[in-house]
Amino acid sequence: DGLSKIEELVLTAQKHGQKHLAISDHGSMSGLWQAQKLGDKYGIHIIHACEFYYERENDGENGHLLILAKSNIGLQNMFKMQEIAYVENFYKKPRINWDILQKYAEGLIVTSSCLASTYCQYIMNGDVVNAKAWARKFKDLFQDDFYLEVQPNQIPEQHMVNKITERISKELAIPMI
Repeated sequence: DGLSKIEELVLTAQKHGQKHLAISDHGSMSGLWQAQKLGDKYGIHIIHACEFYYERENDGENGHLLILAKSNIGLQNMFKMQEIAYVENFYKKPRINWDILQKYAEGLIVTSSCLASTYCQYIMNGDVVNAKAWARKFKDLFQDDFYLEVQPNQIPEQHMVNKITERISKELAIPMI
């Protein structure tokens, strides 16, 4: 969502003594190779990630789902999902859905993502019951590799989502990131 250059991000991570840096583009893993090359050059471990466009369960539109590769198998699965998103499941944008995600879940870390996600849309529409059911479904699939995402910003809806997410996190024993 930003205008940052990958090299600037890697150098900033290095300057602050960070050992790892996740890079995630929207709907694409196109920055992966440049990030990996620069990470190798500056001694930063790049965590490969993608904010996939995901078919929201509540309205069928494209939402977001942040996915990070936990292993080489996870990275291969992300490549496969991206291929499917572009070739077989394109709807306005290259997207994945629950069936694709289930098939390629191994080696992945997933978060509930930003306000454009199914989870956040449920909360913003006052449907906490379905938000919890959605989170539980993802927790069942990804176990300890699923996180509820909170974002500290000044968007009023985000503040409300963060408060409810804190409660759901405790109720369902799903950690926040």
